[in-house]
Amino acid sequence: MNRALLAAVAVLTIAPLFAGRLVPGVDYPTHLSIVRLLRLYFEDPAYFRATFDTNLFQPYWLSFYAPTLLLSAVLPLELAGKVVLALGLLCQPFALYLLAEREGANPRLALLGSGVLYGFSFYVGLEPFIIGTHLALLGLLAVVRFDREGTRVWRLHAVSLALVAAHPLAFVLFAAWSTWILLTGTRRRLLAALGAAIAPVALLALYNRSLRAWSALGELRARPPEMPLAVRWKLFAAAPFTSIAPEVEWGLLAVFVLIVGLAMIGARDRARLVRWGGLSALTLAAYFAAPHSALGILYFPARVLPFAFVFALLAAPRAPRLERPALVAAASFLVLVSLGQVFIVSRFAAESRGAVECLARTRPRSKLVGLMVERTPIVVRYPLFLHVDNYHSAWSGGPVINHLVVMSGPSTPLRYKQPPFAHTALGMEERVDWFDYERMSPGVDYFFIHGPKVDPERRSIDGLLLQRGIFRSKLVCESGAFRLYEHAR
Repeated sequence: MNRALLAAVAVLTIAPLFAGRLVPGVDYPTHLSIVRLLRLYFEDPAYFRATFDTNLFQPYWLSFYAPTLLLSAVLPLELAGKVVLALGLLCQPFALYLLAEREGANPRLALLGSGVLYGFSFYVGLEPFIIGTHLALLGLLAVVRFDREGTRVWRLHAVSLALVAAHPLAFVLFAAWSTWILLTGTRRRLLAALGAAIAPVALLALYNRSLRAWSALGELRARPPEMPLAVRWKLFAAAPFTSIAPEVEWGLLAVFVLIVGLAMIGARDRARLVRWGGLSALTLAAYFAAPHSALGILYFPARVLPFAFVFALLAAPRAPRLERPALVAAASFLVLVSLGQVFIVSRFAAESRGAVECLARTRPRSKLVGLMVERTPIVVRYPLFLHVDNYHSAWSGGPVINHLVVMSGPSTPLRYKQPPFAHTALGMEERVDWFDYERMSPGVDYFFIHGPKVDPERRSIDGLLLQRGIFRSKLVCESGAFRLYEHAR
């Protein structure tokens, strides 16, 4: 029965990923394009060595880049990315199920945690973070076992080092969670476990030093933006339960809390309540008090908030008084969330079909300028079209003016030796009016535009963006709100 339930939850968890061709994540096209450019090392080594500098000291490999790169040797790149992301998402319900069994909680109710997977981190496209932190949840199994048995501390060392290679924040969160678990358990184990943090912390220090030299985002890291309390309240329901409207998100949050309330009725294990209920409360407090940036990585509070909800499930009684109603409500909730996400992904697929059609008309390794006038789709309030032009790199291997490889972002293991464009402007993807045809058009093969063709005053949007360049460009594709112009150089 439990295995059948676990299988059903697994299907509900990953079904939305396969409801459309493109994964709806702001940064997902960039991650996929980086893997595509890494593949050039095997496809055309001479071109790769002549074109790119590499920085393999990037702790993101084990989460998304390395497994997707390996899997793309036998599967199409897009499918490989989806499979890796699906496996990363599935780590969460499996980890919760196993932790609940180990800790004496209710494994079936713990599966309700998969209802928070399609939130802020997913729609911003934080795949390395998602996978890394779900691996950290699995790593807590080693911590719980060490707390009880006090043996095989080498497992904590292995898990810690692996998580640094998966995502720096995954290790930081794992260390914080583990500390609390050991503080609420056999405290004398804490000192022995601290040794597992020495090597990862040293690696993080070296990573931070390397990042300062490699990344062009040093100023952003030095003076990170703030995240006001008003914004945190605005994201409170969206971070775990992104949906088609704020009212729906708050409704899903209310239903989730109600189900957890049902699950809490009964004889509670005080020690488990302190451990996992306390961890949930601390995570909730961190959402409102933690800085916007951690290790130079933005939106830290919104990234960690969903874990406050999943940890609460591990504090519930193993046999709640209203177990059957709680299980029925939990199953219904997961079906509802999955269907809602299938709807969002399928609608996004329909709206982005023009991008697929137009980018398919470009030549391999051609240079493209993406000008996303409209960045937010109709179905959900995230700028999912902000980096959709990076699919050009993912599909053809050609450079895009706003690509993070060009900008040398903090998570990129490679960058161009010579800038492929005459000029770039950091942040131009959000300010398309900064595009200067005279300065930025030399060498450009295509202009790719999304948005209305004319403004309310009946002026040509494309003409305003491309200025005189519109007369040197040929419209080769128009599909929906997407247009592709071939530039006559």
